[in-house]
Amino acid sequence: MSQPSIPAHILYALRVGGDAEAVSQWLASEDGEEVLTSAMAEAAISHEYTTEAKLRFVQLALARGADPNRMCNVKTDPFTQLSDLQLFTTLCMVSTQATDLSPRLIDLLIRWGAGVDWLQARVTFPIEDDRTAIHKYSPLACAILYSSSYGTRHIAVAHALLRCGASLDFVAKITVKDAQGTKLGSRSESIEWVLGEKERREPSLADKAHYLALKAFLLSVRAAGDYRSFVIEQRRTCALVRHLALRDRATTHDCVLKFLARTGERGLFRRVLSYLSPPLPPPTTTTLNISIPWAETGEETFFQIKSRTTLMKLFRAFARRVGLPVGRLAFSLPGSELLIEGFQKPADIGLANGSRIDAMPYAEHPAVLRKQAAAAAAVAAAAARQYLEALEALRKRPCLWLARRWMS
Repeated sequence: MSQPSIPAHILYALRVGGDAEAVSQWLASEDGEEVLTSAMAEAAISHEYTTEAKLRFVQLALARGADPNRMCNVKTDPFTQLSDLQLFTTLCMVSTQATDLSPRLIDLLIRWGAGVDWLQARVTFPIEDDRTAIHKYSPLACAILYSSSYGTRHIAVAHALLRCGASLDFVAKITVKDAQGTKLGSRSESIEWVLGEKERREPSLADKAHYLALKAFLLSVRAAGDYRSFVIEQRRTCALVRHLALRDRATTHDCVLKFLARTGERGLFRRVLSYLSPPLPPPTTTTLNISIPWAETGEETFFQIKSRTTLMKLFRAFARRVGLPVGRLAFSLPGSELLIEGFQKPADIGLANGSRIDAMPYAEHPAVLRKQAAAAAAVAAAAARQYLEALEALRKRPCLWLARRWMS
């Protein structure tokens, strides 16, 4: 895959940190989906930007039309050794890095429609007899297979992915093709196969405490049935241990656990348990018929979407119909001038079966025109203030003013 045409100074800033304001302005002016997606990935895996700046860049790129489910190849650490035969989505890259910011980035990407349970990484291996093995992995599988080291953050990443619906069953798919590209066979693998594959590649992991903790966590979720059941069981276990400790029937050498177990203030214990709240069960999915009239021609386009579909997916489909990048379009509800950003689901903005969403060119939307007018007014005010300050400085220094006038 060829590298999208990101300006050199912007690419440098995305990779190692730099002029954050220049990057934000460039993202706001760009509307190419592939370029925005690549820039989003660069910003997401950069080690230099601060937490809030990185989140702001990723969110702005998503709002401009970056596709969280598009695979790309980013040439920056720790992905500098990857060839064009290895492609990852931004979610897979973030999951592989496992930094302090990873859980927040995972939540942001999934909120904008990233498929946590899809196969979002593709790696091609040549095998004997001119055959090719194509491996596709989920973000959870990538977090295990492509991590160079393991720490407590990897468990936090696994929690974030499982909380958002990642599966332990369908995490890898292996397809074998011959030299002509004919499919010879395929199979799906579970998380147990991924763990075994990682240990086969790196036998030394058998002695790594953090890796063993991650493996024990994943197998515990498997034993519980699913992540929701696992969290509920953890809450019950904590409550049981505290009950036994208060009656001197259980002890611990961990000072923090001992304090929590023996505290008589129940509100504190409940607050701690609130961090182990199980995710809500998935809502019932319904089908909605949504219409979008195009302001330029008056033509109305009808779509059928699921109630759990992120609206940006609908906007991209409409953008393809009218032949424009989604970043050049503005969407709002009838009678409202508030822009619909795209991360919402139908229920978030009150859409029902038969609802309508208005679409028009981004540059012509009233909210955008007001924003541009406010920006122009701010520039004019700054120029006027600078002019008045210069006049005041010259008034206080009349000799200098006379000298400049004589020289002119």
